[in-house]
Amino acid sequence: MLLGELATHLSGRYVAFHIHSLYYQEFLQFLGLENSFESMLKYGGMPFLANLGLEGDKPSEYLRNVYSTILLKDVVARENMRNISF
Repeated sequence: MLLGELATHLSGRYVAFHIHSLYYQEFLQFLGLENSFESMLKYGGMPFLANLGLEGDKPSEYLRNVYSTILLKDVVARENMRNISF
């Protein structure tokens, strides 16, 4: 994912999903926009944003959750980090 890879732990193993961000033209097409480079910069090109739209708090909440999942769940668990706040 523009942000890395998400991992699902299965019996001590994980399956990696490489998710690439949308290109600018794809971003515009998925969201039904004609021209919004500012929106692309603000929200990035996560494909699931096409399901949420860019109105309200949903896109920002989704992006925060993706970040938290990658950082706190995947990286911390995979690297066996103990002092997360440090």
